[in-house]
Amino acid sequence: AGPNWHDVQLRLEGEVVGDVEHNFRQRWQAATGDRSLPHRDPARQADWQTPVQIVRTIPRRVYDFAPHGEFGIHHVYLRAIRQARRLIYLENQYLWSPEIRNALIDAMNRQGGTTFRIVIVLPARAIDGKGDNDQHVAALREADKGRGIVSVYCPYASGPNAGARAFSYRPTYVHAKVGVIDDEWLLVGSANLNDRGLITDSEIAAVAHDPALARQVRIDLWTEHLALPREQVAGAEPHTLVDGAWAEHAARNAKIIKRGDGPLIGAVHRYESGRMPGSWFLDEVEALLVEH
Repeated sequence: AGPNWHDVQLRLEGEVVGDVEHNFRQRWQAATGDRSLPHRDPARQADWQTPVQIVRTIPRRVYDFAPHGEFGIHHVYLRAIRQARRLIYLENQYLWSPEIRNALIDAMNRQGGTTFRIVIVLPARAIDGKGDNDQHVAALREADKGRGIVSVYCPYASGPNAGARAFSYRPTYVHAKVGVIDDEWLLVGSANLNDRGLITDSEIAAVAHDPALARQVRIDLWTEHLALPREQVAGAEPHTLVDGAWAEHAARNAKIIKRGDGPLIGAVHRYESGRMPGSWFLDEVEALLVEH
């Protein structure tokens, strides 16, 4: 038993596979000196039309092929956030980067309209970093000034409990690194929104400017988190769901967890600074004590 887990991956096909191979080949050769890796040209089909770019974080002074480093993931995030008009949706393990935080604040102050929304999904208790997440979430909420632009949530799972309460509630650990901007721009990769992910670690991500794909991913994720029919999520404007289902489900779930008497409505719970409810370890201890 352990914490629940939420992650997101992409399957890449076509010419972009060559860029992924190029990244692997560069790093393999730099680490081993071996230049004999096999090679196969990536598949190409005329009906594949999604433009995809591979971007990386390569630290300075680590590899000879990039002595000054590469910080493409950092740059594409900042550019996309600065160009956002309607929606910024982020899932990430950490939100520690001051540059990303400031770009989000600038975006809400620049747009500030009636339908512009920022939705962020974080783990309830990030490993070795909840305090940093708390500080940046607090800064975003303060900058929002009650306008209802920014919303921060964490997912939970529920189920029958063998302990004193009828149901148990455990945070779902968010390990995904996803960005969706305006249902047009999509990023999925390995980089957290902290200095390690954006500056000092080796990371990789795929960026696609494809409205159909970006919207599909956003709808799939919101369908999962809200536990609503996919058709309902697809048929609603993002800001309507943010102001309605997201906020309503989170408020109802907080009451359900406090009572401990039933399953959750979807998975969403408002992110709170400090202590969050639910502990898989304590649930297991309680179950053992009650049963034995």
